[in-house]
Amino acid sequence: MSGKSGLDHLIEVLESLSDEDVEKIANLIKQLIENLDILIQALNILKQLKESGILDVATKLIEEGVDKSFNAMARPEAMRPMANLMILFYMFSNLNYEMLFQLAETMPKCMDKAMDEIKKTERGMGLIELVRLMKSPEMAALLKALLAMSSCMRGR
Repeated sequence: MSGKSGLDHLIEVLESLSDEDVEKIANLIKQLIENLDILIQALNILKQLKESGILDVATKLIEEGVDKSFNAMARPEAMRPMANLMILFYMFSNLNYEMLFQLAETMPKCMDKAMDEIKKTERGMGLIELVRLMKSPEMAALLKALLAMSSCMRGR
């Protein structure tokens, strides 16, 4: 820029635009303002993808071409885990949402209790202790659940 300030150059460029170009830019600015929240959210997502490295992986996939990437993923050692993930997604998509939500809410607390019991256990159970445990509603529910699952898996 020969002696002109950046602002002077910008004004010169704007003055050289046709009416149609000015209208397009005005529409673009209007859409940017109307969708500012969405754009900020998208930029934040892109920033997180960049920080996590996922954006670099996606860029590399695009640069190297989908064919090379697919061929690399088509190996048995890559396909087995993918197939397992697909089966897990299918299985979880067929489970009752409310049941999974309740499980997700209670599982951490229950796992902590179970770990506490494991840490406290220093010896095996005596026969009377085992009989008491067998009479508990929790043990009855567990055994019935296991039997129901076993019967279901055997097709009964």
